[in-house]
Amino acid sequence: MKKIYIAVLSLFALNANALERYTIANLVDKINPAVVYIKAVEDKTVKENTKANPFSKKDKQAALDNHKKQVSNGIKSKKNYNIGSGVIISKEGLVITNYHVVEIADKITVTTSDNKFYDAKIIGFDQKSDLALLKIDSKDNTHFTFAKFADSNNARIGELVFAIGNPYGLEGTVSTGIISGRNRNIGTNIYDDFLQTDASINPGNSGGPLFDLDGKIVGINTAIFSQTGGSDGIGFAIPSNTVDLIVTQLKQTGKVVRGWLGIQAQIIDESIATALKLESTNGVLVADVTANSPAKLAGIKSGDVILKYNDKQIKNLFDLPKMVAKTAINDEAKITLLRKSQQLVVNAKIISTEQGAAVEISQEDEITVKQLKVLGFYITNLTNEVKKELKITTTKGVLVTNVDKSFKRFNLVEGDIILQVDQKNVNSIQEVKHLVDNSTKPSLLLFINRKGNNIFSVIEK
Repeated sequence: MKKIYIAVLSLFALNANALERYTIANLVDKINPAVVYIKAVEDKTVKENTKANPFSKKDKQAALDNHKKQVSNGIKSKKNYNIGSGVIISKEGLVITNYHVVEIADKITVTTSDNKFYDAKIIGFDQKSDLALLKIDSKDNTHFTFAKFADSNNARIGELVFAIGNPYGLEGTVSTGIISGRNRNIGTNIYDDFLQTDASINPGNSGGPLFDLDGKIVGINTAIFSQTGGSDGIGFAIPSNTVDLIVTQLKQTGKVVRGWLGIQAQIIDESIATALKLESTNGVLVADVTANSPAKLAGIKSGDVILKYNDKQIKNLFDLPKMVAKTAINDEAKITLLRKSQQLVVNAKIISTEQGAAVEISQEDEITVKQLKVLGFYITNLTNEVKKELKITTTKGVLVTNVDKSFKRFNLVEGDIILQVDQKNVNSIQEVKHLVDNSTKPSLLLFINRKGNNIFSVIEK
């Protein structure tokens, strides 16, 4: 009986040690204060009379009817909101979250684990990576608990990780799992490079951290594959090294600049590899080269196979855009390529995607309509083709072709023709971009023609 009692005690001690070794409770207690709950509210106040021009014959009656309706019914207010998660990355209260969590926001509220509420503002965002950087407005200069970044390049498939977030509004929920895969492209854009995890991620986890067992951020939870809307064990997180790179730029300038090479590439499948007598399907095949681009100036030609970029092997079609995007502007990239069975090395001076857009626009002809993104809207020149297609009679200005959701809070809509930027006439998209980029003002006055009526609109940079 004594031996059995001792054996039970020994087994209990062994299990206690095992539990202490493998539990993450202490780690969660330490790092949980860095995780926040985010609520982003869009205030949709119905004010139809501000969207019409009561001085035009066309809109005068509609404006009067709308005024009467508002007087009798009152102005109605409707609020939409998103909820999500975030993680504090500095003692001053810088917060990382997903852009899609805050894109509609007129007001952002951040709730910490001790149930304190703070207003927050957007410092900068990047739609392509779906990241946004926020700053908590702390009246008493609170020093916040924050988390540090891990080196996601060292993250291994099978490594234990855990997520903390607010799925379905359940604050501080912890789920565990492993890194199931790396370098996943899920089709959102050419820069996709996700870590895959089976840690449970659900709506509301967006923007929250994926931690390693050192309590460091290895990724930002962003997306799931699901047939039910909830977790099916296939979640995706933006690697911490990518997040760190984006955050650094957002802190400095409020925007993200990516490198541009100027080629159209296609995947090398088995049939192409056989036709070109390649040993593998590694690399990308150059289908076209933009005139005056870094690639063209470096001597890259259609039909070349790019094998390496700065001595890093290219394994698939998505590797090259990500490598180029991370290259510092004006740096020279070493490109190893294969041309007619001969290996060559060329150097290309990388420029920004914005500079690349200007290069592409310079090649514009009457057949192809080029667009340029400025701040949160897209514009195109009023070519003869555009004017004919849209039945536009004016000969001056540039056409607004699309407006981002985040920019729709300003009085700017698709179909507007921008005539002036800060009281300076504009007749090309290059002129608009030049005036916007070189303005030191926080806001700009636009003079717009909308369906035949001229109005002014103020936008913020």
